[in-house]
Amino acid sequence: MGIPWDFHFGVPHIVAVFFGNNLTKNDWGNIVQPQEGGGRTTSVSIMTREGIQKMYINWIAVEDDKRYFDFLNKFNNGNLISKQT
Repeated sequence: MGIPWDFHFGVPHIVAVFFGNNLTKNDWGNIVQPQEGGGRTTSVSIMTREGIQKMYINWIAVEDDKRYFDFLNKFNNGNLISKQT
């Protein structure tokens, strides 16, 4: 499950939900380790473009805001996300 977030009035807010039941190990990049003494960071793995595309195709919900529709569609070279009814 992918859950992008953004700040609304200074508070983190979930703006979309994606699901990828067909992801493989190859859809993930290398694990990025935090720098020594770098504070409260955790290890992260960045998803590949192919993995992101799989998640985009399986979108579940997106905040009813044209800015998010436009951004997610442009980032994925698609037009799958539009105003929900």
